[in-house]
Amino acid sequence: MRRSDCVDHQYWRYNFWLHLAGAGFLIAGLIAVRRELSLKRDGLLPLGRVFVAMAIATFGAEHLTSADHIKDLVPSWIPWHLFWAYFVGVALIAAAVSLVTSRRLGLAMTLLGAMFTVFVITMHIPTVIGNPGDRFAWAVLGRDTVFGLGAWALARRFVPACRVGIGVVALFFAVEHFLHPSNLPGVPLEQATLAWIPLRPAWGIFLGVALLVCGGLIVAKKISSAEAHRKYG
Repeated sequence: MRRSDCVDHQYWRYNFWLHLAGAGFLIAGLIAVRRELSLKRDGLLPLGRVFVAMAIATFGAEHLTSADHIKDLVPSWIPWHLFWAYFVGVALIAAAVSLVTSRRLGLAMTLLGAMFTVFVITMHIPTVIGNPGDRFAWAVLGRDTVFGLGAWALARRFVPACRVGIGVVALFFAVEHFLHPSNLPGVPLEQATLAWIPLRPAWGIFLGVALLVCGGLIVAKKISSAEAHRKYG
């Protein structure tokens, strides 16, 4: 098989379904929240549900198409590795459906937050303890921590603690951007920003500043119990 044919096969076997899931949930989510959007204060907040749904649907599709590889990430002491890879994929897509449709949102986000917490406790924390100098392990720990805390906050559970935790992770990623400004922004892992993009380090530094400011404001914000109840129920 020629190299180009192999690349095409890999795309249609794996990446196509990830792109389809992400694009599909993005479009469906924008249609679902279109009447909720406005330019008033907090008028764009519904987009948060859409973007999170798009992300976790993409992860869900990845679990379904790459289960043979993802099962190897399951800790050895847990049985049925392949089953859990598929189960998590279905659970992530179900949570994305709940976010887009706003059906059973409290239950879905509570369970989603619990699932990410299990990931953090059983996989990411042991990995970080075993390899404390691996910044990629820390990045994955921070990413899944934010997913779990964000889900719980949306379910109106542990909101003040979730707020502080998300802010701390934002500060961590701000530092990562300052240390590695030429890597892809967002979660700066191994991939470098594409060579044709001008001022590559500037984008990393810009996002580092944005994360530093936003994370600091999130952590520093004082919310009284009465205000928290009014905002989050």
